[in-house]
Amino acid sequence: VPGLLCKHYYLEEGGRFAGGIYLWADRAQAEAFLTPAFGEAVRARFGGTPEVTHLPCPLSLDNVHQVHRLAADF
Repeated sequence: VPGLLCKHYYLEEGGRFAGGIYLWADRAQAEAFLTPAFGEAVRARFGGTPEVTHLPCPLSLDNVHQVHRLAADF
């Protein structure tokens, strides 16, 4: 997926909801992927409508790979 740097999946302990936290190179690439068609695909596969919220990420730390990214690096 162009511009997708990483994704973290999560699942609520009771299994009632799940989702993903995406880290994108820039907002334009995120918006190009997270279209109404994306929402329809999620609804068709999982039966629920996704809620998309855009949040700034000023710093990303990856201790496994010994990498950090500042917002200016994205």
